[in-house]
Amino acid sequence: MASLDEDNFWIYQLIDPLGEQMLAFAILTRKERDIFLNQIVVLEHFRGGNLAATLLSGILGLLLEKYGNDEFSSLKLETFYSNQRAMAIYQHWKMEASPGKNWYLNKVPEHDNQLQKAITTCSTITDPYGFLQLYANNNPMGTVINGDRARINGAHIDDAKILIKYLNGQMGISKICLVAEQQLQLPLIDRTITYSLGISELRDMLSTTKL
Repeated sequence: MASLDEDNFWIYQLIDPLGEQMLAFAILTRKERDIFLNQIVVLEHFRGGNLAATLLSGILGLLLEKYGNDEFSSLKLETFYSNQRAMAIYQHWKMEASPGKNWYLNKVPEHDNQLQKAITTCSTITDPYGFLQLYANNNPMGTVINGDRARINGAHIDDAKILIKYLNGQMGISKICLVAEQQLQLPLIDRTITYSLGISELRDMLSTTKL
């Protein structure tokens, strides 16, 4: 079932039809003609039962039924270079690999007289799964992770700087990762790699592969 279904953002749940309990969920976004898999999570007690493959296959079927078989060309996802197990799986699936984004550790700046401006241009919204999503100047900028750290999309660096001040001054968050494609003069934590595969090839793969 879909708990959020928009033209460029989807959240789907896999529900136990007997107990009506959520077993897994996935968050996806549209990137032009691609579907980007932001996150797929199977609850701990239900892992190992091929539920992720079942959920992803079902989602693709629903999206193609809604938008048509020619609407999307491929599915893309990102994983860290340090996650060798995941990389081995995607390479085994013969997914195409390309450079992803850099994750940097950001040093939170001291308070200054721009903090009030930051408060008026920043906001947080809790999504349907309890994740705190961050916005600056009405642009989605990142996510609070585990309540004490934040991941910030560095696509709009000026907005990111404003948001960092807001996080530190209003939410007490000091552990911040700035995510950007370009090279920044900050300590590098890790890098991601982007994998992609055509929708039809992926559906064939999911029919015979466990996740």
